[in-house]
Amino acid sequence: MTPDEVLAVLAEFRRVQVEHGDALADPPVAFENTIADWDDAGLNEYFTTRWRGIAGCMNRLFEIDIPLAEWRAAIQPARSKTLRSLCELVSSHATVPVSMPMKFFGRECAEAGAFLTLRGMLQEAGADVSRLAPSTAISAAARTSLPYVFLPLIRQAPSVLRFCRPIYPSDAAHMAGGVFLGIASLVLGLLSFLIWWLVFPFVITLGAFSWVYRDSNRRQERPMEIWFDDSLVSFGDLARRTANTSGASVNG
Repeated sequence: MTPDEVLAVLAEFRRVQVEHGDALADPPVAFENTIADWDDAGLNEYFTTRWRGIAGCMNRLFEIDIPLAEWRAAIQPARSKTLRSLCELVSSHATVPVSMPMKFFGRECAEAGAFLTLRGMLQEAGADVSRLAPSTAISAAARTSLPYVFLPLIRQAPSVLRFCRPIYPSDAAHMAGGVFLGIASLVLGLLSFLIWWLVFPFVITLGAFSWVYRDSNRRQERPMEIWFDDSLVSFGDLARRTANTSGASVNG
């Protein structure tokens, strides 16, 4: 990947966050912005304010394994290091799938190349693609194979994020479980009139919230499902978005 391609991925994630009210639009994602400015804008869903957290999230997002020492040198101190330094580090390790236009009757078709690249990624992920065609409904793979190729797909075409959304296991369920355990223990404590039962609820609640916090910061490497809007019905539609073309067609 090039630093510009890395920046495009980060910018697209920012756009999605702004749409959902999870981040500020300003300052925009740009090479000259500092790591602190980029982080302070509210990247609280995908990233974290600690440099180790940023390093871990970037490694997962771009499917790389850059040592913490290299990350620290690239993004610390956050008030002086810029996104250019981060993007250059990522670009020196990350790769992006490349789709080559296919020729049919003397004409190049970028969408056909994008479909074959997507098909190859799914096959590499272990999916059965023997019957996969551009007309295949994309909903059939939303929970099975597509989550495995979501990250390389986004690296190849960040704008695809405008038409799909990754769905991760809900942290709200974990939080609700922790609250329920705390309340249940508190009720038992009040009924027992024992000092231990007045302390025990807080111990349980603290442990539950600690587990939730640790789990929420250990972001999934892949989502459990990909939600697509109504404009993406088939794999041909996804190929068209990936190829970023108009006016051509993929038939299957």
